[in-house]
Amino acid sequence: IGDVTVEDTLRMIRTLVVQRGCKIIVLDHTTYLTDGVENQNQAAQTLMKGLKDIMHRHKVSIFYITHLRKSKSSSDTHEEGARVKLDDFAGGKAVVQYATAVIGLERDMHNEDEEVAEITKMRLLKRRGMGVKPGESVIDMKFSLDCNKLYPADCIAPVNSFKDIPF
Repeated sequence: IGDVTVEDTLRMIRTLVVQRGCKIIVLDHTTYLTDGVENQNQAAQTLMKGLKDIMHRHKVSIFYITHLRKSKSSSDTHEEGARVKLDDFAGGKAVVQYATAVIGLERDMHNEDEEVAEITKMRLLKRRGMGVKPGESVIDMKFSLDCNKLYPADCIAPVNSFKDIPF
């Protein structure tokens, strides 16, 4: 991607929204935008403020995907099913501070019980205006290799849309 800046990214997103009519934007991890930047926290804050402004001004949905920070404890890793908390998201406080909703995914992928290892917990950690206590809303999900979809684990088959998921 080269030397793309936060401002370049926000300009590209505005172009996609205004000129191309995009209603859903997905940013899959933007570490490269803050790598080498003197003040990474300021860059993250500028990005998140800009995304929120675009979202409100143009009535679009923006999904910002980020990785989790490495656990400080070797016995409490996310790969082994440790509960995800707001502080675990990479990119500084701005990533969760400006978000309307935050969803964490947890999976104990090394569990000896294959049934447990296949379950991904989808935890709603933040949702403005919904009145849900952080971490209270959890759905166990399974991934279907047949149709490449996550679906609620208590369903016999994958659901057809996110409308079927009770968040």
